[in-house]
Amino acid sequence: MGYMLSREIHLFRLDTATGEHQQLTDGPFDALAFWPSPDGAHIAYNRTRSGRFSHRTDLWVCGADGSGARQLTRDFATVMSPAWSPDGRWIAFSATGDEGDAQTNLFVMEFGNGQVRRLGDENVQVADPLSVRWAKDSASLTCTLARRGRHQVARIAVPGGKVEVLCHGDRQLGGFTTCGDQLAYAIEHPSCPSEVHACAADGRSERQLTDFNPWWKDRAPVLAETWKFRVPDGKGGIETIEGWLLRAEGSQVRCRC
Repeated sequence: MGYMLSREIHLFRLDTATGEHQQLTDGPFDALAFWPSPDGAHIAYNRTRSGRFSHRTDLWVCGADGSGARQLTRDFATVMSPAWSPDGRWIAFSATGDEGDAQTNLFVMEFGNGQVRRLGDENVQVADPLSVRWAKDSASLTCTLARRGRHQVARIAVPGGKVEVLCHGDRQLGGFTTCGDQLAYAIEHPSCPSEVHACAADGRSERQLTDFNPWWKDRAPVLAETWKFRVPDGKGGIETIEGWLLRAEGSQVRCRC
């Protein structure tokens, strides 16, 4: 967004019939993503801290009229995109533990007692915090996960944290949403243009819905291959890392090791 000098972002309540609005948050901070509770009594939102720690964000909740604002988390460096469960019991959110940490895990807070639980282990990394979607029965979440440079669509049980991968492959997802009993997402891959795909809620019967780039078929095909390399680990040992090799179909690869 660039520099936001002398400006603040706050929550407002707007009457769509009259246009009248009411400011719900106020202070030297920014109120970012938010989600109303199912009964309409509360609003969960993430907001920045004040002063020299304004780069950190926490989970907050307030009444529907902005009253009674209180902080729910304090131990995370960054809290993103709260999502209230349909039964009102849980607030799901993505978070990082340390400043500068690129690993984003998924958590749920039980609103009644404030208890926070991580869903899955530390390797369950959320690729897009905005992708988190609750099941109607509040028993699971569906979202996109990042693993080894690839994106997966997964269903995660609440509160147990069991992960069920629904869609996967050598690709990334540019967007994800649920449409009734269907999952919809944009697939991005180095060797093909981005198009919208959909599948059943269990990940089966994937199909392409759009064809915005027919010109791509007239170009030389691009191959995307995963290669593994053994490199120094910086501690006197050797580790294996992965990389992507992109080349035109039919071209030769010369590797000197």
